Amino acid sequence: MRRVGIAWAIALAWSVAVVGVAQAAIPNATPPRTSDLTPQKGTPAVPSDNKMYGGWTEWWYWHVVDPKTKLQYVGGLLNKPFAAHFGVLQFGRHKQALAIDQRAPIPMSTSRAIKPRNDGLPGVRTNGASLDYDTEAGKWHLRVTTGFKADIWFDGQWLPGITGTIPIDHRRWMGWTSAVVTSTARGWIQPPGGKKIDVTGWRGYTDHNWGNFNMFDNTTDGWEWGVSHEPDGGATVVGGLVKRGGVWVGTAGEMRPGQPPKGCASTSMEQGDFYSGRSYFNGQTFAMPGYVHVKCAPGDEFDVDITFKLLTPAVVDIGQIAATAEAQYYTVPGSIGMYEHVRTFVGRRDALKLQRQGAR
Repeated sequence: MRRVGIAWAIALAWSVAVVGVAQAAIPNATPPRTSDLTPQKGTPAVPSDNKMYGGWTEWWYWHVVDPKTKLQYVGGLLNKPFAAHFGVLQFGRHKQALAIDQRAPIPMSTSRAIKPRNDGLPGVRTNGASLDYDTEAGKWHLRVTTGFKADIWFDGQWLPGITGTIPIDHRRWMGWTSAVVTSTARGWIQPPGGKKIDVTGWRGYTDHNWGNFNMFDNTTDGWEWGVSHEPDGGATVVGGLVKRGGVWVGTAGEMRPGQPPKGCASTSMEQGDFYSGRSYFNGQTFAMPGYVHVKCAPGDEFDVDITFKLLTPAVVDIGQIAATAEAQYYTVPGSIGMYEHVRTFVGRRDALKLQRQGAR
């Protein structure tokens, strides 16, 4: 799931309409306190999983990242609760959170989008952006013509991820499918007012979230999402929610070329070595994990065991929600990944209360 990320892109778009939101006190750390190990079902993703579902919330997300320079383009298309498109160019050789150079005088854009058409086909189509599955070629194709433009094929040795449902409570749940968990991309991107950037040879990813949940009603403490593109052409991925009380529930997967995917929908999570990053929107700080360790629940048929390590900090805090802004992490030498550690106002408030109680 996940992703500047989709979570804070939505929050940023909404912030123009939210007045008087109080800033949360900043705790030193916001790790999950326990893990929900109730058996859940996850399956390897297939193109037909990636269709429009609706619900309270729905979005599609994509990114490409250059393993050499660490420059990354992150984009997404929202369907619910409103239609919008966003794109961001981040990092690069100078490690800046937003990449500003001659090719990207405006490194970020958010625009209204035409409502997606519910045609029942894999992917999503609007007048400003489309993600299509080419059944003859067996490849995914992204085209964006508004704001942050793009024309990208996720085709070179691409691997699918996991499809599953993450329960929150008796009314709320979230669906997730990683249509492409890793690939070698082909094509280009173009920042608003900037030059085209060839992304051929970069690593690419796309996923889709939907369901009866709301990122802003404080019914959850937050969420966790990460993917690592690894040098053997494979990937590892983690995604899930932190329910009220700091309870992690989520999935983990490991995909390797020429091998069946390994994944589990019931996992434990541990975080530590927290680092306080400074937001480039308002100067606030938000603690992000130096490492994230996720593994399948005891007794699961797979032995997936993943550790994400912080590489390049990036933080956004706009009061109602705070997140690592597609911060760069890695799993093994030579890998390049992204991780989102997102916390709601209530989640941070409760973490701070616990820290103060522990200090007494």
